[in-house]
Amino acid sequence: MPIEILSFNHYNAIHDAFKNASNNIRIISPFIKPNAAKLLANTADRLPQGTCILITRFAREDFINAVSSLNALSELAEAGVRIIAVKRLHTKLYLFDDTIAIVGSANFTHGGLVGNLELSLMLKDESETVEQLCGYFDDLLEQACNCTEYEVDITRIEKEKELVRKCLNERNKTSVKNETQYGADIKDPPIE
Repeated sequence: MPIEILSFNHYNAIHDAFKNASNNIRIISPFIKPNAAKLLANTADRLPQGTCILITRFAREDFINAVSSLNALSELAEAGVRIIAVKRLHTKLYLFDDTIAIVGSANFTHGGLVGNLELSLMLKDESETVEQLCGYFDDLLEQACNCTEYEVDITRIEKEKELVRKCLNERNKTSVKNETQYGADIKDPPIE
């Protein structure tokens, strides 16, 4: 089936795509959690070095509120996954070997893959559309790499863990949202 609707079966579809990937995996997801990250970390070990790329958000408030996990990012960085941070990111896109694409609402978290009500489309044998989605990924990556701050490594993750701990220790019910973000600040094109 070239196009499949994923609702309650995100995990099975993504798990199978990870298992069958042989060249590259490229993911865009604002939120990352350990259970999902483990899939990518385990797969990155068997794929060629540098072929697993994650584009995500790196926003302190996300880590403070535990909607995204620095431990998950650490595991990915240690597995050799290239991590790119983009501010204001909301896209969810999964690309496997540039032949299978999943696009929809599911973040790369346990909730996104298993627990939440999500809706996505998985495209196989839809080369023209998958090629356009790969182009979207490549364009976003290129724009991010043209900025001065975008690469996330172990050092940045460990420093952020310390800052988040400090914020959590100082936080109370009247604390304001922490707006600190790291990553490429990609501007919207002008409206015509």
